[in-house]
Amino acid sequence: MTSDSRRLGHCLPHRPSATRVNTRTVSGNLQLELRPLRLKNMNALSRREEDTLLKATKKYAMKECDSVLKEFAACASGRTVSVAWACRDHLKVVQQCMVQFTAPEPMEQVRQEYIRLRNIQERSNIS
Repeated sequence: MTSDSRRLGHCLPHRPSATRVNTRTVSGNLQLELRPLRLKNMNALSRREEDTLLKATKKYAMKECDSVLKEFAACASGRTVSVAWACRDHLKVVQQCMVQFTAPEPMEQVRQEYIRLRNIQERSNIS
């Protein structure tokens, strides 16, 4: 193994036993995770796809939670600093409603459904 291949080892194919995550500290406390490169992972989303799904899910959640959002907005109107304690209960209800759609588990279901539909579309384009 040459010195170049050792230096670029995180980009080379790895055996299953060598898939542990290496971390390197960069500029103080920032740590980067170096994972083995996986080519053609069709079950991964690009950043653009991830952002689009998150925005669409938040928009859907706001539509579904419209009534509690309106109650919170009515409570908050005309207030400045006092909104923090005067509308605390309304805010908790809004957060509980929104988390039904934006928590990690529902978001993972949205991702999996998107990937499933994307794979079906790609297969139909190939045929």
